Amino acid sequence: MKLPQMALIEQQFDPQKIDDVEASVVRQILELNLGARVKDGESIAVTAGSRGIANVDIIIRSVIEELKKLGSHPFVFPAMGSHGGASAEGQANVLAHYGISEATMGVPVVSSLDVEQIGETADGV
Repeated sequence: MKLPQMALIEQQFDPQKIDDVEASVVRQILELNLGARVKDGESIAVTAGSRGIANVDIIIRSVIEELKKLGSHPFVFPAMGSHGGASAEGQANVLAHYGISEATMGVPVVSSLDVEQIGETADGV
């Protein structure tokens, strides 16, 4: 059997590092001027995924704290497809593995795969 031509490649990652992740997130949030758009008492979903982002727990918690300062009621919502066995409980468990839980974030983790049909296309889809 003739094998296809192959070549050795090497991936190099950007060596930049953020020393104070929380402070960096806060600066980014402040630049968004969310105070002009977030209403007091508003519920806001903060999505958290399963892609192995470094310091994701610190990032999510920092976003949540800034939203709380604006008077909103944030909650964590899993943003993943089939991870966690494509079940609400499994997805919440994946987030907990990354340090994202109701106990660590101080807000509810609302994991649900329930859907609501809000319309359909002209051809019935």
